Amino acid sequence: MCESTFTTMARSFLEIASGYGYGHQNKGQNLMRALVSNGTGSSDVLTVAELPIPEPGVGEVRIRVAAAPVNPVDIASRSGALGTGGPFSGTFRLGWDVAGRVDAVGAAVEGYAVGDPVIGLSFWFDAYNGMQAEYAVLPVSAIAPAPRGLSLIQASTLPLNASTALQAVELMGLEPGRTIGIIGAAGAVGGYAAQLARSKGLKVIGIGSEADREFIGGLGATFIDREGDVVAAVRDETGSLLDGVLDTAIIGPAALDLVRDGGTLVTLVGAAAPDPVRDIDVRAIAVEVDADRLGRLAELAGRGELTTRVSTTFPLTAAHCAHDYSQKRGLRGRTVLVP
Repeated sequence: MCESTFTTMARSFLEIASGYGYGHQNKGQNLMRALVSNGTGSSDVLTVAELPIPEPGVGEVRIRVAAAPVNPVDIASRSGALGTGGPFSGTFRLGWDVAGRVDAVGAAVEGYAVGDPVIGLSFWFDAYNGMQAEYAVLPVSAIAPAPRGLSLIQASTLPLNASTALQAVELMGLEPGRTIGIIGAAGAVGGYAAQLARSKGLKVIGIGSEADREFIGGLGATFIDREGDVVAAVRDETGSLLDGVLDTAIIGPAALDLVRDGGTLVTLVGAAAPDPVRDIDVRAIAVEVDADRLGRLAELAGRGELTTRVSTTFPLTAAHCAHDYSQKRGLRGRTVLVP
């Protein structure tokens, strides 16, 4: 049975925010529970396995995981959308971002001590180092102090999506006063991108569904309904086309129609990047793991300048339910696993 109750979520928030109540005690002293996918397919391929607790190496820390979000890339990996060969042909772990407390410190680590609350990002495609487990090991180059004033559940939703958004905005290199359009501005990456673009002095056009009008407007963006004539609406609003467009909805070549000659289009999926026209610079984001960037994002979130969104939480043992829930259309906020 899939359950995600208010009582469970409230307890998780209180326990994790205070640093206590991490839950399950391992059956074996040197074992942990970790989410694994047994090949690809429906959410039924997900199971929780007992694996050795990893030890931090030189320049690494071990994190006692408090929260690990389910992202679209996790679902794509599990479902086979990213392929069924190579790492996907056997048993593999999942999870890109994490929040928790430092549990052990490797040699040559400075600036972190046991008990410190942190956030972290694993570039999963490099080493398939899944964060959805009771413990995770990351280099200090991939972690940052957790945002002050946020629970670790809230903080866990920051690393992957906000890092991607910040990279996208910085990649465009637009000067203050220029106009950026964000397709899918109510999504996780789009919402962060809108706030980050505003913080850099850009004018933001947020394209989304009518149901998200209020939310997108609350980000400081000018809302445009995706169901209408978006190009005409952009021209009416700005008097021209846009200096830059971030396509988080992966609509492909149609996004080019919104970009002025010589402007920039950034997409989240390289394979979906359209061929450039009218001297438009078309780029695709490959998220980079960067401690400095994570630190800047954590500071912004701690000051209330970045709004994190959690839809609900599930225990690690109900990861199959979390995957099914995350695939609901119109879902706003991340689904978070709590070991």
